[in-house]
Amino acid sequence: KPSKPVVSAPRGQVERQTPVPLAPGSALLGKRSPAAQATAEVAQAAAAVAVSGVGVEKQLSYGFLRNKKDANGRSPGDPGYDKSTLLIKLRGDERFTPGQQQYWDIKKHHNDVIIFFKVGKFYELFEEDALTGHRELDLAFMGKGPPHVGFPEAVIGKYAEKLVTLGYKVGVVEQMETPKELEERNATAAKGKKEKTVKRQLCTVLTKGVAFHRDDAATYLLSVCEDEASGLLGVCFVDAASGKFGIGQCHEDPQKNRLHTLLAQLRPSEIIVDESRISLDAYRLLRRSVPEGLFNTLPRGSFWDVATAKHEMREAKYFGEADTEWPAALQEAAGLDSPVGMAAFGGCVCYLRRLLLDQQLLTLG
Repeated sequence: KPSKPVVSAPRGQVERQTPVPLAPGSALLGKRSPAAQATAEVAQAAAAVAVSGVGVEKQLSYGFLRNKKDANGRSPGDPGYDKSTLLIKLRGDERFTPGQQQYWDIKKHHNDVIIFFKVGKFYELFEEDALTGHRELDLAFMGKGPPHVGFPEAVIGKYAEKLVTLGYKVGVVEQMETPKELEERNATAAKGKKEKTVKRQLCTVLTKGVAFHRDDAATYLLSVCEDEASGLLGVCFVDAASGKFGIGQCHEDPQKNRLHTLLAQLRPSEIIVDESRISLDAYRLLRRSVPEGLFNTLPRGSFWDVATAKHEMREAKYFGEADTEWPAALQEAAGLDSPVGMAAFGGCVCYLRRLLLDQQLLTLG
């Protein structure tokens, strides 16, 4: 049966919010199917070609970028590789300035996001992101050193929208204090506790699934979870423009006709899957439906069981502290014998946390 909206929120611009920490564990556990692993390897190879083809005079600075691994030490193509995280290990001759340390402390948790890093009146991009900015936005390289580009703050909307339209994710890091405020803060700091750079924070993450709605057409972010043993398919989708969620589950046939129908009706702009709990046919179908950068695999723990859902939503106070305060459709989904729809909802919420949008879209106020 068609799923009912779980929650509605007023339409409007996305506000900047304090980042919400992700749940522990950022790498996918369990073995990937051969086809899924092959897909990851092909995608990684294509990305490597794209980077190496941009101006041979610009080389990546750090060894951890030339031999990339995720936070758990997995390489692209390894089972469970998490493209959203980056393992940072400096060689003996490599050092970060305080500003660079700020940048990489953010980037290591958002490796699949192009970071616009605020420096004074400009936003700057570094290393691989700078190569992308040079290639896609025609930004000129700054200096003769490592890849580095930038642009004035007044044109951030234009450049962010172009990258998001092309299928990239964009994160905006803002300065949270002025140099004068830093000076005043250091004046009262204990000896040895003075900081050398202003505070910065990731304030906004934009993706094609949640950003730049300029008409009344819905743009969906779709989360999918499957229980192969029972043949159950669970889905959750959200239209960020209206704040409406849908949640549901059904028995799927071997030809995946219901999933085909859902994809044809929703035409999602972005997809989230539990790669450890999905059939090869469903994986292939979903993977073909969106560009590689908008196909997101999350760790299994992101796709909640009912007990985890109760704990997570109680802690976040999305609907109050008691599960009896949940919207009726969500209570119904949690009460099913095999709640794969609830699992898909959990994946959706965990991903919205990463985009700093969970409170805005889930809280009724």
